[in-house]
Amino acid sequence: MILDQLLEATNASLKSRGIRLVVEQRKDSLCLRGTWTDLLGERKRRRLPLGIAATPAGVTQADAAAVEAWAAIGSGEDPAGTLAADEGLLGSGGPERLTVADAVARFQASFWETRSRTPSAEMTWRRMGTELNRLPDKALLTVDLLEAVVIGETEPDSRSRVEACKTFKRMGRLVGMEELDRLDRLKGNYEPAQRELLSDQQLVAFLDEVRDTKWGWTLCAAATFGQRPGEVPSLVIGEDGKTASSITVKRHKRKPAMRTCFALPSAWVERWNLRDVDIPGEFRWTRPEDYDSRSGERFVSTWLSGLRAKKIRAAINDHLGEGYNNQLLRHCWAVRSIKSGLRVSLCAKAMGHTIAIHERQYHRWLQEADLKDALSRLDV
Repeated sequence: MILDQLLEATNASLKSRGIRLVVEQRKDSLCLRGTWTDLLGERKRRRLPLGIAATPAGVTQADAAAVEAWAAIGSGEDPAGTLAADEGLLGSGGPERLTVADAVARFQASFWETRSRTPSAEMTWRRMGTELNRLPDKALLTVDLLEAVVIGETEPDSRSRVEACKTFKRMGRLVGMEELDRLDRLKGNYEPAQRELLSDQQLVAFLDEVRDTKWGWTLCAAATFGQRPGEVPSLVIGEDGKTASSITVKRHKRKPAMRTCFALPSAWVERWNLRDVDIPGEFRWTRPEDYDSRSGERFVSTWLSGLRAKKIRAAINDHLGEGYNNQLLRHCWAVRSIKSGLRVSLCAKAMGHTIAIHERQYHRWLQEADLKDALSRLDV
């Protein structure tokens, strides 16, 4: 009864001061009720949990919180974020009192606690950072907020929506949020578009034409050995002219390491004189300890700029068409290896990734190869 009287008196006082918020009791704790526009631009009636016990002393705290929240609303800020940042106003809450900025900071610290700063790990964090940047820093982290951002900032059945849901859920689990399975229903049914690859005839015609250009050796080596663009400066061709050593730069939670790759077909090594290494600039790393991700990024960026040279651009237009990128050379190598009948495990090792990734990435072509092999065994 005393608590009810205190709440009534407090709300009357708030109204007389022009503060259009009401302190309410919800079970054993207090909250604020009112109408305001959140950081996503949505104005509606809502409740803001305070994490304050429903006691006489708590009502006094709630009054101060209401004053602070109303000032934030008047400034166009999210009152939830303002109160969460003010440890003097609220009682001990939990994940429901965490702002987006605080949650992201914890997530980032946790991510790097168990990983070396390898190129692969840095790329992973940048990819997740792209999704986390969709969230308003000062907002209180709630599942409602995560849902609203996913729906408002990404398209249904898109890769960006899948990545946003995965990243938000991962961060939410870390900070102890509940009901995160609500994000699962938003993922949809995204499937990557089928990649159209070059024929060997197209590729050879293109490489023959650009071999004598500044980036000719780089393009021919990438196509022959199936490397990632950032790995090309590490290529050291063996005495047999068929195999080579290379650095694998993309390794989950691990530093770069050496691997053996092979030319496919081996005749291309002689066709384009790949023993005569010619890499523009001073980009060269033949040991894992020589490699750093920033140099790798500069090399790839410089290479992409080099593709705008008049002769290379003309050759791309004549032989390859639109949509060409350097990763395409690697994917063509993978499909050639499948069509050649080589063991999947061998090809996956040569490309520097796992069998699972190889099968997932090249499932369509592997399936076609298996079907053709099976049909060839039938007596029809």
